[in-house]
Amino acid sequence: MQKLFFIVSFFIAAFQVKGQNADSVFIKKIADEILTNGKAYDNLRDLTKKIGGRLAGSPGMVKAEQWGMIVMKESGAENAWMQQCMVPHWVRGGEDQASFNVQGKKAYEKLDVVALGNSIGTGKNGVTAEVIKLIHLMSWKKERMK
Repeated sequence: MQKLFFIVSFFIAAFQVKGQNADSVFIKKIADEILTNGKAYDNLRDLTKKIGGRLAGSPGMVKAEQWGMIVMKESGAENAWMQQCMVPHWVRGGEDQASFNVQGKKAYEKLDVVALGNSIGTGKNGVTAEVIKLIHLMSWKKERMK
């Protein structure tokens, strides 16, 4: 019984190795065809260099959609169409401002702040939180040298 199991296992393994070799030869032919005659890299270059950034809702996104339709038709696609869909689009609201209190006294030092895209506004009351001020290393060294 063990001999029969060994012989059957040997033949199964031999056929699988032959099948894998045939598959890898076929895949190599496909890859060579793509690299020598394909336009994927040219299309990628056009999309990234000529069209540029394509953020949701941006003019670049619209340009990329139109470019894609043209390329699909030029490539011979019989059924290519544009489908409408809702795309989230964020527009910066008002000016980002910040003020802070130092030991109960209002201080007016300009703080660099920025809102993240699609973030929710803080409303009229704003946000109250502790702030840690980082000192620029070069400024710190200059002050220590005085």
